[in-house]
Amino acid sequence: DAVIMEGWCRKEGIGRVGFGQCSARILPAIPFPYEVEEKIVKAATATQPTPKFTNFKLYGFWRSSCTWRVRIALAAKEIPYEIVPIYLFSKEQMIDDYTAKNHMQQVPTLEFNDETDTIVRITQSLAIIEFLDSAFADRGGMILPLEPVARAKAKEIAEIVNSGIQPLQNLSTIQTLDSMAAQQGNPDEGVGKKFAKEAIEKGLSILEDKISRLHAADRKAGPFAVGSFGPTIADICLVPQFYNGRRFGIEVERICPTIVQIENACKNHPWFRAILPDMQRSIDSKK
Repeated sequence: DAVIMEGWCRKEGIGRVGFGQCSARILPAIPFPYEVEEKIVKAATATQPTPKFTNFKLYGFWRSSCTWRVRIALAAKEIPYEIVPIYLFSKEQMIDDYTAKNHMQQVPTLEFNDETDTIVRITQSLAIIEFLDSAFADRGGMILPLEPVARAKAKEIAEIVNSGIQPLQNLSTIQTLDSMAAQQGNPDEGVGKKFAKEAIEKGLSILEDKISRLHAADRKAGPFAVGSFGPTIADICLVPQFYNGRRFGIEVERICPTIVQIENACKNHPWFRAILPDMQRSIDSKK
């Protein structure tokens, strides 16, 4: 029978050489003169079993950083999927049909069929990313590091973005603050955006300090956020947040020089190519 070996290329410390899972197949010995029936060859070189999860659909908005994170994760796992645009400015997330899929009326929502052909839906970007990394552990690169400290550090950075910055820059937060200011007789319609900008700048400054210290402590660290040689969930969250920082007028190159270098490394990585928001906007507009 064929034998499949799986493993990781690793180095000392929290980094890895390369990224992703390695696999190989050892073929059965073939008697000289290497003549063998076709059915034996096909059995020995058979592909992996049919995936348990199929027919992926991603409901999201082209400029949503949470949707962007999931697009990166899907690219990392090489999973084909259909894009279903949800236009937040048109309040499509509040339509009954979408609310039935996502009770929080937010994006993204990942929909797919399981092995029994039942439709499954998962909301919240980090929950979706962890599902993809676990369900497709044998495909593409690993999004969450195996080493416990590196794994915790990657999730820490991701959560600072997801919990400490993201909710404060959301459109709903900005609109609520503007509405409250108007009710109190404040004519300044930019209250919400000013609040969001200050929150993003504070969060990015904290991340810069944390990540720069991590890299300074290990001269052999790789180019990505936790010092790895391939991107992780930390990088998946950082890149979209940097985009939002610039959109709100923050001088990210000045306050986050270390993260700028990480962003450049990500731009040259296959996970992050061809899924930038502006590219996604043109795709969504055709649907």
